[in-house]
Amino acid sequence: MVMLGTLPVLVVGGIATYIATTRLTQETTEERQRLANEIGAHMEEFVTDRLHDVEAIAANPMVIDPDVRKTVPPENILQYLESYIERDPTYSVITVAQADGGYVYLNNDPNLPFLTRIAEVPPEAYDPTYKLFAVRNVPYYLGVRDTGRPTLSVRASSVTARTGIFVAVPTFTDATRRQFANMVYSRTYAEDVSQVISRQLLSELAGTDEEGSSIKFSVMNHPPLYFEKTPDGKEQEILSSRIQTEDGTVKIDGQEFQPGGAIFTKQNQVFVSDDNQGAGVEMQSIFPKYAELSKSGVAATTTDVSLADGQKYLLTYAPVSQVEGLSYDWGVLLYEPTATAFAPQRTLVLTLLSGTLITAVLVAIVAAYLSNRATQPILEATQAINQLGQGDLDARLAIQGEDEIAQLGWNINTMADQLQHLIAQQEEATLQQTDLADQQRQEKEALQQELAQLLEAIADASSGDLTVRAELTAGEIGIIGDVFNSIIENLRKIVVQVKTATNQVNASVGDNESAIRQLADEALAQVDEITSTLNSVEQMSQSIQAVANSAREAAEVARAASTTAQDGGVAIEQTVASILTLRSTVAETARKVKQLGESSQQISQVVSLINEIAIKTNMLAVNASIEAAHAGEEGQGFAVVAREVGELAEKSAAATKEIEQIVKNIQTGTREVVEAMEAGTMQVVEGTQLVQETRKSLERIVEVSVKMDQLLHSISEATVSQAETSQTVANLMKQITRSSEQTSDSSRHVAGSLRQTVDIAQELQTAVGQFKVGTED
Repeated sequence: MVMLGTLPVLVVGGIATYIATTRLTQETTEERQRLANEIGAHMEEFVTDRLHDVEAIAANPMVIDPDVRKTVPPENILQYLESYIERDPTYSVITVAQADGGYVYLNNDPNLPFLTRIAEVPPEAYDPTYKLFAVRNVPYYLGVRDTGRPTLSVRASSVTARTGIFVAVPTFTDATRRQFANMVYSRTYAEDVSQVISRQLLSELAGTDEEGSSIKFSVMNHPPLYFEKTPDGKEQEILSSRIQTEDGTVKIDGQEFQPGGAIFTKQNQVFVSDDNQGAGVEMQSIFPKYAELSKSGVAATTTDVSLADGQKYLLTYAPVSQVEGLSYDWGVLLYEPTATAFAPQRTLVLTLLSGTLITAVLVAIVAAYLSNRATQPILEATQAINQLGQGDLDARLAIQGEDEIAQLGWNINTMADQLQHLIAQQEEATLQQTDLADQQRQEKEALQQELAQLLEAIADASSGDLTVRAELTAGEIGIIGDVFNSIIENLRKIVVQVKTATNQVNASVGDNESAIRQLADEALAQVDEITSTLNSVEQMSQSIQAVANSAREAAEVARAASTTAQDGGVAIEQTVASILTLRSTVAETARKVKQLGESSQQISQVVSLINEIAIKTNMLAVNASIEAAHAGEEGQGFAVVAREVGELAEKSAAATKEIEQIVKNIQTGTREVVEAMEAGTMQVVEGTQLVQETRKSLERIVEVSVKMDQLLHSISEATVSQAETSQTVANLMKQITRSSEQTSDSSRHVAGSLRQTVDIAQELQTAVGQFKVGTED
């Protein structure tokens, strides 16, 4: 009983603990995933803003047009660049480079490179002949120069050795974007980005249970980079100009790259982290599972043991979406010791387990108390009966309540009182009638012997022997024995009747079961045969239907062919008339084509006039750009309009050239069309003769098609009749199949019910078999 009371408490406590910990773990995982996605979105927004800024700078006329740049004071140009840094202090440099890799200088002054004043300028920048970006093979410069598209690069600065994020875009000399002119790029140090993300993360966690937690983050650059050891033992990145990829094979300096040699790779390198430490470290060297996370390309959460401190960490990964126009592969990783991340879960588990154990102990105590209270009266009654059996007639039970146990105690006390009173009377009679002592002793012994015999008969009957009978004597014991004999005889008759009935049930059910099982088997066999026949009938019906469809389609085709041939005859008559009309039309068309050639001459004159207007419009746009540059920031809007007008003028000039070429092509084509029409007139005459011969062939086709249509129509009617008959047979077979299946199911159900009846009868037969009823058992 104690177990029954405590087991539900333990089960409920365990389930509650499991559900609560699962829910908390899920919430923790979802929260970490949300934070990782937020950081990834911030990195995407950061790249987008950087790209838009350099594209806006690259679209400014004083950046892309050297003539405009000469008319604008250098301090205005530099102030224009520095205005971006004033708006976003995380910029470390914004500059413009020439197509050949050297800096762009303002007013041709080598002391005024086209870059922000706060930038760290290498000494070589002040040498106009030194092409810094080309000599150093700067990756983002090479990417812009070779592809003509925006480029993003993460690398350590050659000047400061600090990791920077570089975004570069090209400018072109004309609207066709074919001639590379300049490169505009910006640099942002990774540590500044880390500070922005850290502030964002603290803001996200402010006011929550996670505030002040030990969550760390890093942003990794996934693509592999190639390094080699320098003579002084340092690692040096191999320039992209030395790396070629052919059919998936990487070659460095013309030699195929082999892992394990002097040249090695690094991938999944950290470039942004919360503590600005570990730049350039491969994340899989700390958390081995990161390589698998980065390859999956989807947000995920897992746990891993850090190779740095041996602790188990909760890892949350989120990829950084690519900005349109740029190619890069970044990933964000949040990591936190599981001991910290799942501390609330452990606290909850301990609390729930403690509460469950305390509750279980209390329930066990209450159950033990209730169990003892329920069984104690029974134990006391048993002890009292044992004392009475041993002759202690003073034994009594303390009765409490009015339940069955209390009634049992009352009966035991009453029986003890009666026995005690009876013995007292006997003892008193013995004292009063000493002369009758021997007679009473003999009566007493006889009474005890009769009682013993009666108890022996009762014991035999309780063990199942219904043939036993009590000896009948005079007196009360004799009356009890007579009643006992009557009860035993009636019970014996009932048992005999039950045995006979169960035997008859078993025999009858056994016979019926075999017959019903045979009926079910035969019904199943009949279902299989009918199903097989039905399949054959359906196949035959499908074949007949297919023949009918084919015959019908053939008849329709023949009828269509006949109709088509008749229509063809009419069409040929019309064709002959049309060909004759065509001859006159061709002559008229030739005359109009000649007039078209004369009109194209007039178009050439109009095109020359449009070309002259486009040249003057282009000059007007250049003058407007110069005036806008003089106006500074207030003229930026007008400068954009002027640039668009200039581009429109260039497009107009290009369009006039194309129109001139088209007019020349029209004139050439006109001459060729006239010649072709003359040849076409000759071919029309020959076509008339061929059409007449074709008409006669079509008349013969009509006759054959009519006969074929009649034959196929007869075949179609016959096959349709057969298909309807086979379908009727198939429907009847399906009805028979369903009836057989229902019969089989009913037989199986009846057989199952009979089997249950047999089982119950056998159980009853086993039960009554324990009784001994005489020779018939």
